[in-house]
Amino acid sequence: GVFTRVAQRLLAMAAGIWHNWTTGVTSKRSLTAYDH
Repeated sequence: GVFTRVAQRLLAMAAGIWHNWTTGVTSKRSLTAYDH
């Protein structure tokens, strides 16, 4: 239904944001202390 489509879109957005954030952190290597 509509809810499943919205949920999938939100999950896709969250996954993309998380991927971009993690790649940015690994490229900087200055925020690794905050990961732990």
